[in-house]
Amino acid sequence: MTSEVMASTTPVPFDGVMTTDPTDPTLLLRSSLRANAAFSTATGVAALAAGSRIAELAGIQPMWLVPVGGCGLLLFAGGLVWLATRPTDDLVTHAPGVVAADLGWVAATAVVVAGGLLVGGWLSTTGIVGALAIAAMVAGLAAAQAAGLHRIRA
Repeated sequence: MTSEVMASTTPVPFDGVMTTDPTDPTLLLRSSLRANAAFSTATGVAALAAGSRIAELAGIQPMWLVPVGGCGLLLFAGGLVWLATRPTDDLVTHAPGVVAADLGWVAATAVVVAGGLLVGGWLSTTGIVGALAIAAMVAGLAAAQAAGLHRIRA
């Protein structure tokens, strides 16, 4: 009886979308896309809810950049959730673009921080620390997504 109940509550995979099987080659990529979506959502909501305060603390001018960026992050998060539910062929086609976008974010952060340090005044110390912390998280997510792609292609 117990095995029948467990069998009826086990997620039914649609091309691996809902699987929890650790041997599923798409599990790492799907999980890292969902983690990226969660982080992007949390960051986007914070940017919308406290955009002017974040801009003030970080030294970001004009202040409207923070909530506009938050809206962009929420749209990005929606795309990530959608992609994480797609069949494997779609994952392999579109996930490299997500990795590239994440690496672009990291590179842009490095340019902004380095440029601000050279020129002075672009970001406050709090802004620099926050930007680097976010970039580190994004780099980690990009690495996990790239590893997930590699696992699928292997």
